[in-house]
Amino acid sequence: MKKLTKAKLLELLKEEESIYLDFKELYSENLVDLIHDILCLSNAPGETDRYLIFGVSDDKTIKGIQNPHKTQADISNILRSSNLNRIPEFIFYTIDLNDLSIDILHLKNSKHKPFFSAEG
Repeated sequence: MKKLTKAKLLELLKEEESIYLDFKELYSENLVDLIHDILCLSNAPGETDRYLIFGVSDDKTIKGIQNPHKTQADISNILRSSNLNRIPEFIFYTIDLNDLSIDILHLKNSKHKPFFSAEG
């Protein structure tokens, strides 16, 4: 799975939110919300990768993420502790755009759907 380029990120910022693309201005303090967003994107039909982009408001204003940033390990730990039937394949990275940091949770499309919490 290849990381987005700045050019591809700028293209995504021109698109509307969809079943493959979600913008979040901030990280939710409620991890259940983050897990829900990841599961919704992961279970969406289709053959394309999906993106949860942090630091961008719903109206697509680039706000940037202030410290502390999440990391690949943070997201892995959150998903592992969530009692999912399986963990979606993803990479997590930061792209600097106009001196602002944008965090990208890039989910690979999977043929092994659905993803769900075994806790119900």
